[in-house]
Amino acid sequence: MDHYTILVLEDDELLRRATADYFQMCGYSVRSAATGEAFSRILQTETVHVVLLDLRLPDSDGMDLLRELRRSSDVLLMVVSGSRDERERILALTLGADDFLMKPVSPRELELRARNLLTRQRQHSESKADAATQTVEAASVQLSNLWWLDRQRKALVDPQRQVHSLTRAEYALLNRLTSAGGAIVERNALFQFMSTQVGVSNIETLSTLIYRLRRKLPPHNGEDVIVTLSKVGYRINLAPTDASQTVRS
Repeated sequence: MDHYTILVLEDDELLRRATADYFQMCGYSVRSAATGEAFSRILQTETVHVVLLDLRLPDSDGMDLLRELRRSSDVLLMVVSGSRDERERILALTLGADDFLMKPVSPRELELRARNLLTRQRQHSESKADAATQTVEAASVQLSNLWWLDRQRKALVDPQRQVHSLTRAEYALLNRLTSAGGAIVERNALFQFMSTQVGVSNIETLSTLIYRLRRKLPPHNGEDVIVTLSKVGYRINLAPTDASQTVRS
């Protein structure tokens, strides 16, 4: 399982130790506290993934701790209380508790419920990441080496989803070539475009920009992503490659 840290807030020493020992046996890192003060101190200094919160404490009101925690954190939180008051349970859930269990409850059930919460949280995060990737890809174009030109961020994204920055001129040039769909863009037409868009004043600057982009873009099957056609212009290999007509404007 992934490595998670559990924070057990419980003033009953035997119950606190039994819960901590079981979670440790299941592979979790465990932090424990008997007071609200110790609880707050741990949260300020350590990364915690799940909180087990007792409402009856010698120095604090558990509901107040819950309110305070939810102002600054969305950490998973399970209330473990001896109270059977429905109003208290509803209040805890309203304030943002992810689960509410009434004592007595076995450490095994606590761990199962904590694991379920962590699994759902991970699946939700993965779903959001997939949606973000799809959004990026919809606004991007894939190159022959499986890199992406991300038009939202004006950057390159490699197959491992690492982002590589581009200068304003590099992005303008790469975007113009990809917009041609793999067709040839004549050198003079490309110079005129770059002159208008980013103020390139020397046609030889195109060669420099092409060189810099090739250094950033690894070749695919021994072929450069950006291809130079001598005395004609440039084209870019997309995925799949679609090189056909010459683009003049």
